[in-house]
Amino acid sequence: MTELVLEPGLNGRWYSRHEDGSEANIGRVLQWDPYTHVMLAWQINGDFQFVTDLITEVEVHFIAEGPKKTKVKFEHRDLDKLAGGSKIIEDMDIWMGANSGTL
Repeated sequence: MTELVLEPGLNGRWYSRHEDGSEANIGRVLQWDPYTHVMLAWQINGDFQFVTDLITEVEVHFIAEGPKKTKVKFEHRDLDKLAGGSKIIEDMDIWMGANSGTL
């Protein structure tokens, strides 16, 4: 993967671009208030395949903590819809723990 793209606005596309020029859909924008809140549809199943009718929600809040500091609160809901169950959730928890912090 070379780039992660989020098209702004309601129903904007969320996808990745890859070295070979290909693109892979991840989901779409469900709610858009980019200064405080964004909700995304995650449409990737437990086998990491895009599924049109699968939606789990990724909610992101941006909380100002100063003129140059923003706290990002991230929540991924409905993970029970993903095939792979607890292993998928465990892998996401590990990734998020390794990549958490303040912008």
